[in-house]
Amino acid sequence: MKKLLSYIPIFLVLICFTVFTYTMNYKNGSNQPPISGIHSYAYLDSSREMDLKSILLLKRNDFSLIPNNFLDLGFSDANVWILITIPELSNSPLMLELENIELNDVHFFAVDEDTGLVEEKVSGRFVDFSKREVPYQNPVFKVNNYKKLTYLLKIRSPTLLRIPIKIWYESKFFQNTLTVDFLNGWYLSIQLILGAVGAVLLFILGDRYLVFYSIFPILTGFTLLERDSILPFISLKNVYPTNALDFLLIPLLSFISYRYTIHYFNFSRTIPFVKKLQYINFLNLLVYIPFLFLTYKYWYYISTVQILINSLFLLGYSLFSITKKETGSVAQLMAWSTFLLFSIVDLFHLIPLSAQTTIFILTIQSYFFISALVFKIKDTVSEKMEAEKEIKEYKSKELAEKEKMAETEYLEYKKLREINFQKERFISQTSDRLLEPLIGIFNITENILYQNNKNSFEINRSDIQSIYHTSGILLNSVHDLIDYAQLEGESFDFNAARHDLYTIIDYLLNILRPQTLKKQILIRNLIPEDLPPIHIDDFRFQNIIHKIFTIIFSNTKNHGKVDISVNTFREQMDLILEFESTPISIQTIELMFTPFDKLMLNNNQTILDNGMNLCIQTRIMRKMGGDIFLESPKGTLPFFKISIPFWEENTIPLDDPSNSWMELHFLGKESEKIQKEDVSSADYILILDNEINQIEIMENYLGNIHYTIYSCQDIETAEDAISKSRPILMIIDVYISGSSSIDFIKKLRTKYTEIELPIILIISNNRNDNIYSLVDLGINDIINRPFSRDKILSRVKVALNLSKLAKSYERFVPHDFVQLLKKSSITDISLGDQIEREMTVLFSDLRSFTELSESMTPEDNFRFLNSYFARIGPIIRKHNGFIDKYIGDAIMALFPKNTDDALRAAIEIQREITKYNIQHRFPNRTPIKAGIGIHTGDVILGTIGEIQRMEGTVVSDAVNLTSRLENLTKLYGASILISMDTFLDLENQDDYNYRILDKVRVKGKKKFITVIEVFDGLPDDQLAQILDAKIYFEEGVASYSSRDFSTAIELFRKNLSIYPSDKAAKIYIQRAEYYLEHNVPIDWDGVEVLDEK
Repeated sequence: MKKLLSYIPIFLVLICFTVFTYTMNYKNGSNQPPISGIHSYAYLDSSREMDLKSILLLKRNDFSLIPNNFLDLGFSDANVWILITIPELSNSPLMLELENIELNDVHFFAVDEDTGLVEEKVSGRFVDFSKREVPYQNPVFKVNNYKKLTYLLKIRSPTLLRIPIKIWYESKFFQNTLTVDFLNGWYLSIQLILGAVGAVLLFILGDRYLVFYSIFPILTGFTLLERDSILPFISLKNVYPTNALDFLLIPLLSFISYRYTIHYFNFSRTIPFVKKLQYINFLNLLVYIPFLFLTYKYWYYISTVQILINSLFLLGYSLFSITKKETGSVAQLMAWSTFLLFSIVDLFHLIPLSAQTTIFILTIQSYFFISALVFKIKDTVSEKMEAEKEIKEYKSKELAEKEKMAETEYLEYKKLREINFQKERFISQTSDRLLEPLIGIFNITENILYQNNKNSFEINRSDIQSIYHTSGILLNSVHDLIDYAQLEGESFDFNAARHDLYTIIDYLLNILRPQTLKKQILIRNLIPEDLPPIHIDDFRFQNIIHKIFTIIFSNTKNHGKVDISVNTFREQMDLILEFESTPISIQTIELMFTPFDKLMLNNNQTILDNGMNLCIQTRIMRKMGGDIFLESPKGTLPFFKISIPFWEENTIPLDDPSNSWMELHFLGKESEKIQKEDVSSADYILILDNEINQIEIMENYLGNIHYTIYSCQDIETAEDAISKSRPILMIIDVYISGSSSIDFIKKLRTKYTEIELPIILIISNNRNDNIYSLVDLGINDIINRPFSRDKILSRVKVALNLSKLAKSYERFVPHDFVQLLKKSSITDISLGDQIEREMTVLFSDLRSFTELSESMTPEDNFRFLNSYFARIGPIIRKHNGFIDKYIGDAIMALFPKNTDDALRAAIEIQREITKYNIQHRFPNRTPIKAGIGIHTGDVILGTIGEIQRMEGTVVSDAVNLTSRLENLTKLYGASILISMDTFLDLENQDDYNYRILDKVRVKGKKKFITVIEVFDGLPDDQLAQILDAKIYFEEGVASYSSRDFSTAIELFRKNLSIYPSDKAAKIYIQRAEYYLEHNVPIDWDGVEVLDEK
């Protein structure tokens, strides 16, 4: 119903337009028919050799009467001669019009019957307008009716010969042309507006259908004007370009209308075959080009078929969209129905269409298009608004989706081009991986020699373990190269023998024990000892299992576990290695078993860089009659499944696996555990690398520097360490399996600058990384692997010096202060830098510290204050605040993010003081107390001083007011006082225990402040008393404010009976008794004036 109502404005406009066109036609008389009594006769000259003299010799009977002066011969190659008889009229000038713009060549002859003189005039499509007697689109000739003349027309045109012949009075003819021109201008303005609106909406909304919507009305208007109005104003010596344009406009309109409709309803995406039809439609457009050089006849037939088929398609799409309840489908149906009806009538000349009627019909279609656009824009705007919300929520996903692959042909070309050097690249990568452990072995050995030169000759067991483990990796890499070459050359040969699976696995676990201890992984060998023997090449099988365990260790979290079990079948057994890990995606599993060349071509080298590719190992197992699988079902742990064939004969004795694998017996003993250092209180260097051997090499290199080394193999562990304490330096491998180290670094840089947390990034030489983009991430240094011991030590020392310098600066100028001034480091700060913003200010001051300090020596005073501040400072930083300055025993802190941060910090400070008093409860020692004042307001934070000496500070009335609040804690015996501004800025006031204490006007201030006491943080027994007495205190304050002092005194005394140490209640009793005795001033408003600062 709403959609039907929405059409009412459109129908009203159409009615107004109908009245307008009626008025234009009938008021000007242009609707009146041409002069009656005119007769015309036609003669076909098939030989096309007869001239005017020959035609004049013919008799009237040789000519055929043209019914209703409408010549309809279809297509004809003959010369058509038309004899026109005009009755005797007045001497008014007459105009002869042939209403067919497509006639190529028309000659008009006026033969004087008395003298035989002949006047010849020419017109037609191929005649320049400067050579026509009347510059009009249709052939028009002036007729002099005051003489006895014979009028003949010679028409030669390959076009469709459907020609209405009209004789007008000259005045009526020009009235009619003016009306047509005016209506054409009216229609053109509508089409230009529609096109402009479509272009603007295209710029704003960006929808593809608007491209065709903006082009279609402009083409429609231009086509109509080109055929009816524009040509008289264009003087072309060569009219062929104009004719060709006319031939092109119709198929182009058909193509644009088709594209507009399918994009309007989004059919190219929702209906698969429509996309193919788009290409067919485009090919149809190209088909028209050859017909520009052929006859009009063929062009006409093809255009007619194309327009009708296209219109039927558009009608079909509109009807289909109605069934799908698409927006604007009814309006589209009406528009294309109107267009089809008009096309049929015009193409087949079912009824004569005047210019006015044509414009009227096309205007109706335009208004239906307008209504369709309105509906579509409404939906589009709604979709855009929803899309913008989704973009904000899923921005990263949307950006990822917008990254499209290059064209298929280009990708194929790129693949063919890259495949030629992939094997060389594989050898280069493997060589680098061989070089890394070789350099590691060299430097570890060098380190052993360096240490032994300084100390007595002792071999460090961890160094030997590192050499052994690194040598094993080197050995595996060499065998991978050999096996790959044999597999590619189809000359692979293996020595299968009879072996015991339990013995092999137990032996490997003994070898891998140092790695399991390092990550504290629990491995449970659940394989029975009495299994049937297996038929394998034990050396290669051990290499494969070792490689799989390396992958498992890379994906297993610290303190995880691995279960090893078997499932036996008739001809084989399945070795199951189940490990604790995050779910592994199907895509990652597929990549692990994908050949290296395909990985490189698809830029999936991370699997190779992390040593997780099992393509070669899988091919070897299949050669031996087995297979390797990795599965990660939802809801269960991922597991490897290795299929192993049984040994069929029982005559050959079992081989000892130790004969085929180098063994160091002491590695099987209880190796020392590599425990993680406590990073909460020490300066430490954090190493993040998922390969254990690389961590061991790095730890060995950095073993002689005086910092704790903390290593981890996953980002989660690194984040946990950083949350406890920020490291002094981070060394990160750019390739972390299952995670993005780049995203991790970006996340770190949102919290810490390059000076606060230096980061050294380790990359590989064989990768095509954009070093400049990595530097833009905030990387302090980049080191290519493989690297030497001296190189890594020199880079680390530079980064450590930078980190120590930054930490030293932070002790004097808080980092938050620098950030608020929008500076990256303290070196960027200049005198006069300042910023104004709202913050919460906290003042804290120790009570009676002067008396306390008198009993201590100066050294004890400093030791006590530093001990006190060491407890308070971390609390303030924990709650997103920073200390602006120390004023003796007082602290001024700022909280720029959240008001609740300041209040929570104050509460925790009070609890810490209570805890301190309990821990230091000694005879003759007075417990310490602190008053805290908090106020929220605008402050100016900046630097003051002079060029040689400046400091950061805060200048604001809010700071003074906070200091006054802290002083009031002494007056009221309160621990925490906040202002009403702070109270109202809290997220939820009900989260705290509070009471409105008083309204005071401090010295130097005109406005009073409402003081609120927060008593969270007090000892439990004191807090219970305050909460029980709170109702009497609040009622007492209400009675006091309403000048009922007697009731107020009674209520405050009830309060004191429950909470005897309530100093505020005692103050109210004193005030009330005073006012009972002396009466209150007339202008008293309950606000207490305090003269003390």
